[in-house]
Amino acid sequence: MRRYETVFISVTDLPPEELQEIMEKCAQVIAARKGIMIRRESWGKRKLAYPIEKQKFGVYSLFEFASEHGALGDLDRVFRFDDRILRYQTVKIADEVDPAALEKELEEARKKVEAAESPVPAEEGDTETGEPKPEEKAEPESEAGESPEKETEG
Repeated sequence: MRRYETVFISVTDLPPEELQEIMEKCAQVIAARKGIMIRRESWGKRKLAYPIEKQKFGVYSLFEFASEHGALGDLDRVFRFDDRILRYQTVKIADEVDPAALEKELEEARKKVEAAESPVPAEEGDTETGEPKPEEKAEPESEAGESPEKETEG
């Protein structure tokens, strides 16, 4: 099993639902070849270096996956026959990937995402500098049980 990264550029007038549909279609192709989808990212709308099919802007998307070599041909077919895709490129990141280690890596990434999404109580201290706040000095209580307020003469 090898690890790959694919970036594709789609037309800008594509609704988010259709972009998600393309990503799902790619995930299905990879899953059909017993591959593992590692991550998906959408980089948003960006200006192209040169016009492609009279388009000056495109929506960039990236996904990383692990699969056998045969999945690349199927993925290539999906991109070639879809008119919504302007360009695509797949790069091999690693020759050999251990599926067990990959699953462990994915589980750790999921835990990090869940931890980032869950509200974490703010610790005491200055959040900008990270220094703890100086503790407030408590006034000593009087021994006779008197209130700590100062007496005024009058």
